[in-house]
Amino acid sequence: MASPLYCDLVFAAELYVSYTYLVPEKFQNLSLIGRRLVAPFGPRNQIGYCVSVHSQAPDAGIKVKSILRIQDEEPLFSEMQLRFYRWIADYYLAPFGMVLRAAHPAESGFKREPFLKINADRHDDGRIKQLSLPLESISQKKMGTLSSEEQKLIRQLLSEKLLVWENRFPPMMKERVIPWVRVIQKPEKKLRGRQAELLDWLNSRHPAEEAISTIMENLKISASPIQTLIKNGILERYEKRVILDPFQKDYQAKSRDVLLSDEQIKAVDAVIQNESRFFPMLLQGITGSGKTEVYIAMARHMRNQGKDVLILVPEIGITPHVAGRFRAEFGKDVAIWHSQMSAGERLWTWNAIQRGEIHVVVGARSALFSPFKKIGLIIVDEEHDASYKQDDPAPRYSARDAAVWLANKLAIPIVLGSATPSLESYYLASTSRYHRFELIRRHG
Repeated sequence: MASPLYCDLVFAAELYVSYTYLVPEKFQNLSLIGRRLVAPFGPRNQIGYCVSVHSQAPDAGIKVKSILRIQDEEPLFSEMQLRFYRWIADYYLAPFGMVLRAAHPAESGFKREPFLKINADRHDDGRIKQLSLPLESISQKKMGTLSSEEQKLIRQLLSEKLLVWENRFPPMMKERVIPWVRVIQKPEKKLRGRQAELLDWLNSRHPAEEAISTIMENLKISASPIQTLIKNGILERYEKRVILDPFQKDYQAKSRDVLLSDEQIKAVDAVIQNESRFFPMLLQGITGSGKTEVYIAMARHMRNQGKDVLILVPEIGITPHVAGRFRAEFGKDVAIWHSQMSAGERLWTWNAIQRGEIHVVVGARSALFSPFKKIGLIIVDEEHDASYKQDDPAPRYSARDAAVWLANKLAIPIVLGSATPSLESYYLASTSRYHRFELIRRHG
């Protein structure tokens, strides 16, 4: 029998203490820190955040309850992120659980639903292909939209245990079904004309597949040669479900080549030369001096090094122009984080950042909680702005000051930009604790 193992949970409530629970033996080999766990708390079961795991038994006579189940497949927070959130809780006298709740977008607006999935212990015998919809999109609610033959087939496959129901969240973002084709066999006879061109183009891709609309746009062809190759068994048509880009519509701008001035280059070079240590920079520049171009140049360097970038801006500063400039430079690598996002957009974006699918975030103060894997630079634009202070609801904190603490602990540069710096930042620059760079000329 394994030695007893315990974990400390904090709950998203006005509580300033953690609670110790026994870890069942079946969970002892799992990484629990940073995950949400379900445990008995008071008269009901509650979800708590695991912040530590240890072997220190409680005092004699104290009965310890066990955790019941694990809510997340993977940890939500790294140990460094938990350290950061702990500092926010301690420094601003906020309950730790409230900080963690603020750091992770709520799922309360989404209810898990039963969706079909293939039983991992069974082999697909091909009958699933008879369904008109992708299997993973069929929920119990959608069963009624299928034909009677399809419903009968699904019931049969469920009774044979080939299919099972799995409770999961429905799609949180708008989706679109796009027709694709892929090469499934070589032609028996040599192809000519558009068909030969199409097949050669597909075979040059790895894997040999593409959206039909993309093929038609790139090769300037009609759907006719595609349909002919499908009919002849050379191509197979199928459908892909894709997430619609939530930022595509609102944040558009054209990429442009910009020649930086000497004073701009000086600021960019300073960050590049100090990219592996804590380097707090006060970038003081008049309106129109090109601070945004400096930010983009710095961010471009970090992305070329495989590092993530966080750009904090006041809520009112998230304009289509500013956000669009970053989208134009970095494309879908950028997420825009603001208060008008829907709950689904917020949770989808947070998850995409954690999975490493998004590497640049332009956002208001709560973007500070973005779960980057390898952040290399933090920029705080208009650092003097009062909106960086969170007053209500709790937890209360200063995003600018917390960003400086985080950059210090991560040993990365942080750039505080402003035309009219705050008294605190100006003083720190005047006493050489911050490195001050000025942009005194209008750019462009």
